[in-house]
Amino acid sequence: MRHKLLLVGIIALSAHLGAQASSAQSLLSNGDFETAFSGSDVGNWFAWGGAERSNWQAHNSAYSLIVKGSWSGLDYGGAEQKIPVLAGGTYEADFFHYWDNGFTAGLRNFDVAWRDSNGTVLRTDSFAIDFSGGESVWHANGPYVVTAAVGSVEAEVRFNFSGVGSGGACYVDDASFQLLAPPAPSFFQCSGGEILDPDGQPFLIRALVLSGWHVPEAYMWKINSVHSRHLFSFTDMNNRIDSILGAADAQAFWDSYRTNFLTEADVADFAAQGFNTFRMPFNYRLLSPQDTPGVYSEAGFQVLDQIIQWSKNHGLKVILDMHACPGGQASEPYADPEHTFWVWSTELSNWVEAGVACLWQDNQEYFNQTGRTAASNKQRMADIWQTIANRYKDEQAVLGYELINEPHLPDGVTSNDLRNLLIQVTSAIRAVDTHHILFVEGDMFAEMIDGLLPPWDSNMAIAFHKYWRPAIYDQIQPYVDARNQYDIPLWMSESGENSNPWFYELKTLLEANNIGWSWWGYKKVDTIAAAYSAEITTNYQYVIDNFWDSPIDAGRAKQGLMELANRLNTTNCDYDPGYYASLLDPQFGTANKPCLTMTIPGTINCVDYDLGNQGIAYSDTRYENNEWLGDGWNNGWTWRNDGVDIAKTTFGCGYKVGWAESGEWLKYTANIPAAGKYDITFSVATPNSGKTLQLRLDGNALTGVLTVPNTGGWDAWRTFTVQRVNLPQGTHTFTLSIVNGGFDISKIVFVKR
Repeated sequence: MRHKLLLVGIIALSAHLGAQASSAQSLLSNGDFETAFSGSDVGNWFAWGGAERSNWQAHNSAYSLIVKGSWSGLDYGGAEQKIPVLAGGTYEADFFHYWDNGFTAGLRNFDVAWRDSNGTVLRTDSFAIDFSGGESVWHANGPYVVTAAVGSVEAEVRFNFSGVGSGGACYVDDASFQLLAPPAPSFFQCSGGEILDPDGQPFLIRALVLSGWHVPEAYMWKINSVHSRHLFSFTDMNNRIDSILGAADAQAFWDSYRTNFLTEADVADFAAQGFNTFRMPFNYRLLSPQDTPGVYSEAGFQVLDQIIQWSKNHGLKVILDMHACPGGQASEPYADPEHTFWVWSTELSNWVEAGVACLWQDNQEYFNQTGRTAASNKQRMADIWQTIANRYKDEQAVLGYELINEPHLPDGVTSNDLRNLLIQVTSAIRAVDTHHILFVEGDMFAEMIDGLLPPWDSNMAIAFHKYWRPAIYDQIQPYVDARNQYDIPLWMSESGENSNPWFYELKTLLEANNIGWSWWGYKKVDTIAAAYSAEITTNYQYVIDNFWDSPIDAGRAKQGLMELANRLNTTNCDYDPGYYASLLDPQFGTANKPCLTMTIPGTINCVDYDLGNQGIAYSDTRYENNEWLGDGWNNGWTWRNDGVDIAKTTFGCGYKVGWAESGEWLKYTANIPAAGKYDITFSVATPNSGKTLQLRLDGNALTGVLTVPNTGGWDAWRTFTVQRVNLPQGTHTFTLSIVNGGFDISKIVFVKR
């Protein structure tokens, strides 16, 4: 109850902060001691020893606090009261005191003890009460200016006397404790190679990138799977949709798309999963239209305002990431370069669209069309960041600013050019915002750190990206060496597009080396490498097939695009629980856990194997990709993002485990309410003979090695049964072992005899 009352008090204090600061209202109750004490130190005074409320002397009214000499039988006494405070707030205390008849005390203090929500004293500020003046006269004390300790939620205001002499008494009256100034905004800081939270504690970023929301890439929609000649930058996609649907319907599509793609309910779920930060990528055009430098879009800024507010509502922080910069920080589609041209491809024997990184290099045709140069684009980038920083300079939910995403420097542009631009942007930001962390990336899609060292700002960190590399220390050692040499924090700000086991391995490596992380691509179309996958409808497949064709059926294209928007609502997506588990479940690498509830008797669909890492929940020959354009992991590229190979089928639940190789295995946790004998039936398909499997229970053989019948084809399903197998009661783990691979398996059915 005490903490509930304290919370109410803090809420009330926050709500009336301005009024209290301006009117100097005392936070103490009964500071003039005119009201009888209640026996509680919350909302009134609690007195002890030789102290009590008295009407023998008073400064203004009738009563005061008296601390009697030891003639009372006690040589100590005092009173205390607890009040809610705001950590970092500045407070002022004052009171009057009076003594007579030679009163003395060895300890005569006015104390303010700052406590946290558990009641632990974080710091005590003590002031000796001055007895150098004459007795029998009221003396003013203070003002004493104090700052609430970091992490404190209440102050214990205390008058404390001990070692009291035999003569006289001391009186205290008209005590006041008031808020002078609210806490200064507190921010995340870089210190000693770490990121510290506003309380000065180390903070490891565990972030989700809001990829696809305002910076969708063509591959996320499968929109480039048929038409590959176009660059497929965001501007390409946006302009083509506008030309197909017309401006009004195109805007209706984008409104539906963005409303469905991310909701506040999603944000709440991300927080519940265990993420603590969002990386919010944005195209500079969201904030400033491409062809009007110096003009800003309030509607665009409100997008950032919205995600910041949602994050605050659910205890998350935000890092703002300029994902596409003025002119284009790379020629690739993710940078959305402003200038493109067509070039002949001998490989395709056709013309293909190419981009120009006009943030770095001048282009005469681009200049003739826009009047812009690399220098003007750099200045525009600095101006936009200054505008962002000025808007959010006091926003504590913003952890920092990621100045540039994946720069890819053209020939002739050096890392020193990158450094100079980042310093230029830093200077623009620091002119208005000295608080927030600045995250900087190097060349080659944020894998290099050339030009980033030595640091030029005391509150900056290195951000790097890591894709399709082995999750081994060698891959991060250059960054760790830089941190050790320069005391600069590290953040792996983007990774993904791999299997759950690889996610777990990289995340574990990073955290073991005190490096925070951020994951890309959590929601996409028809994929396994995401937490959420949207189904391709027939009408949307028409869009994929005909996106750049002319003529195109605009009505059907509109229907397909609106279906895409609807399918991308989280509630309409297929969900892979292993995606989040690989990043956030501390037991992912040590314990298998059920994917869903299974009860025997009943059916185990073989694709519903347990959650957990490779070698824990299953074992598969290929389970991750460690090189650019390397082999995949799930050969069927459906249903789950693990090494287990899964394909669609018309049989059973619609999915099967395929490409089974010798030595592979899968685990299934199931509950058996009643012990007894069970018939176990396997549904298999194979054109091969002599293939074998075995079922184990809790690590022990449950069946012998069983021969899989030749069914005549990969989708020619047959069953075979092992009868009267003893199963114990309780929750147990079945292991399906592929002894001699070369068959597909759909389900295992248990029937009690």
